[in-house]
Amino acid sequence: MPAHKVPKLPRSVLIDILRRAGDLELGQELFIPATSRTTQQQLIRNLFEELSILAHIDPSAASVITVTPVFRDSRFWALIRKTLPPVQTIFIKNEDGAISKQSLIDMERITSRNRRINLMRLDGFTEEQITELEGKE
Repeated sequence: MPAHKVPKLPRSVLIDILRRAGDLELGQELFIPATSRTTQQQLIRNLFEELSILAHIDPSAASVITVTPVFRDSRFWALIRKTLPPVQTIFIKNEDGAISKQSLIDMERITSRNRRINLMRLDGFTEEQITELEGKE
């Protein structure tokens, strides 16, 4: 007897699920029901594929979403949870031996701003236009 092929959810549905997961508050969870263990595994595989794509686009958003198979109340579920980023703070030792604490969230914001400014320069924006749009550091 041939194996039952599980239909794949449309990509737009998977993206919407991950978008909703990103909108969750810390500790909140999404439960997506599956009709069988096979469909649960397929759903989780599909979500991991989309999460992998999201990681290339927005690594910080992807790093806070976890996907786990769950069997609860006699049903199969895909559990999606929003968690804290794996690393939020780093410590930098200066030449003089002083150690300073740096938030990666702040660094990401600064890096993102610098990237936008560099792209603006490549696109031919003047320094005045960049300052008007991005403000002073």
